[in-house]
Amino acid sequence: MTDSTPPTITGLTLSSRLIHTSRAPQTITITLHATDDLSGVAAATVFFDCATASVAAPRRASHPRPAPLEATLTGTAAFPQYGPTGRWAIRITASDQAGNLRKTYAPELAAAGMPATIATE
Repeated sequence: MTDSTPPTITGLTLSSRLIHTSRAPQTITITLHATDDLSGVAAATVFFDCATASVAAPRRASHPRPAPLEATLTGTAAFPQYGPTGRWAIRITASDQAGNLRKTYAPELAAAGMPATIATE
């Protein structure tokens, strides 16, 4: 059986949706839940994009083979001191063991009831 379907993002939580970078760099914790129908979740990267910068929190699933069809990945994203302020849109790329890739953008996250933006001050 050939796996041709990429993973689906089923949940996203952030330790904070408002961060203050005027006094010091800030780090937030990200928990991502994903499912895959056949080969298993391999990796996911959560990106935070604003008009002038991007921050990425790459996470590779670390688990024994076979990879789980349901995975929870936890990681951190660091925002630099004096970085751009304002709203940052969230986008996610997730891949499975077969190499299928799904990109999920802020509007899709919001429609699914997940965080779609964060704000920096």
